[in-house]
Amino acid sequence: MPSSDFHTLSDRDVASLIAFLRGQPASDRTVPAKQPNLLAYIILGARMFAPSNMNPVVKPIPDVPVDSTAAYGAYLTPILSCAQCHGEDLHGGHKGQLPPVGPNLRALVAAQPFSTFELALRHGVRPAGGVLDPTLMPWGTFANLNDTEVRAVYEYIRSLK
Repeated sequence: MPSSDFHTLSDRDVASLIAFLRGQPASDRTVPAKQPNLLAYIILGARMFAPSNMNPVVKPIPDVPVDSTAAYGAYLTPILSCAQCHGEDLHGGHKGQLPPVGPNLRALVAAQPFSTFELALRHGVRPAGGVLDPTLMPWGTFANLNDTEVRAVYEYIRSLK
């Protein structure tokens, strides 16, 4: 669970998430206890992944106005986990990270109009045509973003120097 990606959710969005989850039907499925295998212990022991020890949120996290601005995009981008593939600064993934290694988003967004970005993000259409591999770029996950959210992410990435 990439808890660090959701650590900055506003109180409004946390309340919305809780309301959505409470509205789902109960499941009668029993979840088996986790039993890590030897490989899991090796990976954990080698510290290949940073632990998800997040400090508790002790003060309110204010709402970010929902609009098509870079400020709202800055709020959404960590939640969408863009940095996991495209690097912390969105200059592209780096050798040695877990795949997929995403390209430099800053350069791609700077070179493309919004319409091209939107087609790639929500529909998996490459700028030069063709379809993005959904196992490398999970565009199906982003298909439910609305126009305001996509524009905000685009404006945020364009605003990065």
